Amino acid sequence: MLLTAAVVAFASLPAQALSLRAPTSTWSGVGAPPSGAVLDLAAGPGGRLYAVGTFSTIGGVAAQHVARWDGATWTPIGDANDWVYAVAVAPNGDVYVGGRFTQIGGVAASRIARWDGTAWSAVGDGFDNPVEDLVFTASGTLYAGGGFRIVGDRSGYGLARWDGAAWSYVGGTGTNDGVYGLAVDGDTLYAGGVFSQLGGVAASRVARYDPENGVRPLGDGVTQVGGGPGVYALAVDAEGRVYAGGAFDAMGGAPVQNLARWHGAAWSSVGGVTGTTGGSTGVMALAFDRAGRLYVGGSFDQAGGLAARGVAVLAGDAWGTVGDGVRSGRVEALHVAPDLPHLYVGGGFSDMGGVAGLNFLARWDGAVATDAADAPDGGGVALSVPFPNPTADAATLQLTTDAARHVRVDLVDALGRTVAVLFDGRLAPGAPTTLRVERGGLAHGVYTVRAVTEGRVLGRRVALVR
Repeated sequence: MLLTAAVVAFASLPAQALSLRAPTSTWSGVGAPPSGAVLDLAAGPGGRLYAVGTFSTIGGVAAQHVARWDGATWTPIGDANDWVYAVAVAPNGDVYVGGRFTQIGGVAASRIARWDGTAWSAVGDGFDNPVEDLVFTASGTLYAGGGFRIVGDRSGYGLARWDGAAWSYVGGTGTNDGVYGLAVDGDTLYAGGVFSQLGGVAASRVARYDPENGVRPLGDGVTQVGGGPGVYALAVDAEGRVYAGGAFDAMGGAPVQNLARWHGAAWSSVGGVTGTTGGSTGVMALAFDRAGRLYVGGSFDQAGGLAARGVAVLAGDAWGTVGDGVRSGRVEALHVAPDLPHLYVGGGFSDMGGVAGLNFLARWDGAVATDAADAPDGGGVALSVPFPNPTADAATLQLTTDAARHVRVDLVDALGRTVAVLFDGRLAPGAPTTLRVERGGLAHGVYTVRAVTEGRVLGRRVALVR
């Protein structure tokens, strides 16, 4: 179920476009603006948002390069001694950050560190150069990409895997040049950058890897000749199609403009992203909402022939604007809130949406499809967003009530069949009851956690993956 929004389609391809301007859709700040660029964003348990970048203050508080937003205020969680480029949240809620730093929260940590909610710690021996991106697979494996070597191991480069005890190069030797964008589909990793090999396998700027099948190229990858092309952002949709963004004009021999779609056999154009809002043209960030719409951020002033400055949205083959976009500068990070109709946008930009002083971090309110659409008014009963979601193991969520009442909570498959009873009893007001969705022997797919009480029904979707 989608959020109610004013979504209007115009004309037909190639001039097809859509507008994401609901009556209440606006750009706004997220507390007082940060003092420098926000380079990455990630959601954690309890609706928290983590931001990292070049800033030293955010929300009016001192925070060196990393901070947490609780929906009302920003909180520093330990100062880093240099810029932080990437943040990812583990299935257990621990926060991992990567970048240029060698110390964070008073702890020595070479370019990567972990926050367990109380203290920072190093993640192995770390790396000799900056980490550019981090990602967790559904089963909890952490991958790091950048222009680095593992400290104490110079046998590879650029792309590494953490097994909980030590780092190793993906494919045995990693890449032969920098990795700047990572994405996962279940336990399959997609990597983009400026490399031409991964694990000794020819792969031009983009490749995939999984432990069972090893390294596999995605066709011929980037086939642009000259000009220093690269892939800087990746995203995978619900049908397994891969979107690659960056700075390039040809993929798999097909002419494209900085954004391309891989459907399992070949690359194709999605209309092209061109022009610039600051610096060189390129796509730097991609994020899907729950309706499958792809938000695209970077430095550009047209998307699919439509005027769109620095941020745009692609629904199928229809391009749309997201407000008035960036006045100047570049978008580096996009994040769709899991339970609110918000798109968070970070980068090195100023005056987002034409709002003076709305710099480095902004929020678009309206027309963003999220999990909130799964949970109508439950008559005093509430279900939190499952975390992690998707999951290959288990997800947890909180059940609360404002008054004593009987509640039954089922896990329901796509055919409407109850496959598990998560709770069936009288629920007391006050402290939340924790529910746990176990993958167990269930088939992969999208399930609904459905709560029924006093004739009302509410639900949350959870995706179980391999």
